[in-house]
Amino acid sequence: MPILGRIDSEKAVHFSTVRHLVCTDTISKFFAFRNRLKTRKKRVDCSHITITMFGEPETIHFKPKTAVEFGILKKVPNGTYDTCSFLPTSISETPNEVSIVGKVDDVETSLTYKKEGLTKKQKIFIAWIYLLTEKYETRKITKKLAEDYIKEALQDEIDFTKPNNEERWYFPYYLIARHGLDVAGVGTPKNELYRFLEEPKEYFAEFYKEILRQEKNEIRKVAVAKIAEKFHPTEGWFINQICDDLYDQKKYDECINYLQGVRERLGEEEWTKKEARVTLWKCYIKKQDYENALAVIKGSIPYEYFQDDFGPLLRGITLTMQAVNYDDAIQNLEEVIVRDYVDSYLTYLASFYLIKCFLETKNTIRLKQVVSTMRVQEDTFMNAGAPLYYGDEVIAILEEVIKSDGLDNQSSAKLKAVLACFLEQFKINPLAKDEKDIQIAERASALAREALEYFPDDSSLNALYSNILSRLGKYDEAMDYKIKSLASEGTFDAIYSNADLAKCSSEYRLKYPKHIADLFEEIDASPKVYIENYGFDTDVGVYWKKKMYTQIVELFLYVKPHITDYEKIGEISNHTGGGLFEIAYSLGEASNHKEAKWVYEKALEIQGDSRAVLNNLAIEYEKSGDIKKAKEIIMRAYQSEGDDEFVERNYARLCGNKKPSSTQKPKTERVEPVKTQTITFDEKAGNIIFGIKKCEVPVGSNQYQLCKALFSRPLGEWVNETDVVSNFYKEGPRSFYDAVRFVNKRAEQMFKIKKLLSYKASRVQIRTDGVM
Repeated sequence: MPILGRIDSEKAVHFSTVRHLVCTDTISKFFAFRNRLKTRKKRVDCSHITITMFGEPETIHFKPKTAVEFGILKKVPNGTYDTCSFLPTSISETPNEVSIVGKVDDVETSLTYKKEGLTKKQKIFIAWIYLLTEKYETRKITKKLAEDYIKEALQDEIDFTKPNNEERWYFPYYLIARHGLDVAGVGTPKNELYRFLEEPKEYFAEFYKEILRQEKNEIRKVAVAKIAEKFHPTEGWFINQICDDLYDQKKYDECINYLQGVRERLGEEEWTKKEARVTLWKCYIKKQDYENALAVIKGSIPYEYFQDDFGPLLRGITLTMQAVNYDDAIQNLEEVIVRDYVDSYLTYLASFYLIKCFLETKNTIRLKQVVSTMRVQEDTFMNAGAPLYYGDEVIAILEEVIKSDGLDNQSSAKLKAVLACFLEQFKINPLAKDEKDIQIAERASALAREALEYFPDDSSLNALYSNILSRLGKYDEAMDYKIKSLASEGTFDAIYSNADLAKCSSEYRLKYPKHIADLFEEIDASPKVYIENYGFDTDVGVYWKKKMYTQIVELFLYVKPHITDYEKIGEISNHTGGGLFEIAYSLGEASNHKEAKWVYEKALEIQGDSRAVLNNLAIEYEKSGDIKKAKEIIMRAYQSEGDDEFVERNYARLCGNKKPSSTQKPKTERVEPVKTQTITFDEKAGNIIFGIKKCEVPVGSNQYQLCKALFSRPLGEWVNETDVVSNFYKEGPRSFYDAVRFVNKRAEQMFKIKKLLSYKASRVQIRTDGVM
């Protein structure tokens, strides 16, 4: 079967044959052979490879010799070639041949290889193309094919029953490690990469990067990075790795000494271009050496995602901490806010330090102005690009300002809400429920409750309080505030409630439909937003799983006058689990046959024919006494495609020669039909598909890689940042979160869905709790 695919544009690879290497070791399956094998010295011609995994080119560039060895170009006697570019698009094979289709120097080309005559390097090339063009649905097949080709190519190196006369070529071992291939005779991928370090060669940078991505031992990571830096002294990736690891180990003096050495080695001009300056600044901040911290960040800071406004931010923070020149601190922080017009991440952080400055300078008017502009929101910036962890410091600033006499009650209430948000996000361990966590949660709860006295209609604050109550196990009350957050005005996209009706008490669930009606009347709000933000669908889904049909009916009859678009009821069934089918079935179970028929017919009108819906609709007509209509509909179900025991039984009973008897009971179908509007991802086109709508995600972008990872797993499963960023076009401190943010923006623009992706502590998921 042909295996078709498309190259990932972010895995463009550049080859250049530049030198001869002397190999003094042979890959060994067993360490017992090592000493004997090391005595085999031979001269080999080995391609020195530089791989740019995240570069812009969508093509693979080869030096002429490599292109000939791979069979892309034919060898011509006394001929000369220029560098060859190749863009593979698909690969397939028959029992005798392998075909690779792509563009050679922008010319559509089909490469055909006879399996009998494949060279070692051609086998590796074929395996590599399989890995580059793999798709999720054929991943297991393509990976196995790649493994088989690589194993066959390396058999003389890993099979010690044969003499090893082949040259040592490192690239296939990199592929094994990079893609986690299972090639018999080759050890653990990471260990194989480590074996190469035993030979004093200038291995290409990606070998070292792959080791560092896989290595969990922090001390070993620093040691490997230093070896890599020795061979690649100007490669900023390794410099950053070393200094970041030292900083994470709290070895601030060692990190400072290392970076000072880097600075001397590179020279001042190159040093000013390195992001490692930020880590040096962080070390001085930790040591409270503010003079040196200021000296390090003179001029612009090459922090990729924040550009020119990042330098003023660091200077403003340093001057605030130094507590000597608040006027200069204010000037720098206000400069950040002026420049930060694209988004509000730096403005958000700068605001906290401005509050501190205005408190110290007793500038009450400016202090109130800053507080008035602040929002209660999830602090995603801290997780996605902050120069250092500042949570404890901001909490201390907020506590100090709240206790001061410089604010009126309303401004104080705003800061209490922000402080409650910080405590909930960063000070309560979600995996622990010890006394300390409970105390922090209760403190956050008290702050949020006090803030609600001044801002009762703020949606984010209601959602925040709901989440804090959930932390404390007060699920019934948390559900109340979730409903209030849905019905409130404000920036709901900042925080959403994760309260779940399923966790509430049985008594609460029984009375919930009446309770929610009373609640909306109390706050004088329409349940329309409850419907549009999928809260209604979510609750129907909970009741459906528990077979609480009476409550579904009560809830539906309450919200029905406010439903303006039935197409949106249960439209994302994978997220919510409650839609028109569940409502109609529940109405039938409650003997409200007239309403059940109406909802079933509405489902058919919107979603098209469904055997389950037609079967149940026929039964509803039968129960209403309209046997003729019941027969007509069951006939329609019977003649549709597919097999269904319920349909066949009811068809035989209703349309047979005999009239239905009292012993032949109608059978309704409870299994929910597959909805026509589900959310999927088309990898080839780079489209998120929701019903008939498509949201384009740029192929080859970080957003594309993120969507590939998310949609390759069950909806709702969390994906860690570390599982995705290795495939990103470019890695940076905010690259993961930026990808999440941009996908959410695109989804909101196209589908009118806010926060399709939920982000928390360097993890992301496609939301399953109702899409707000």
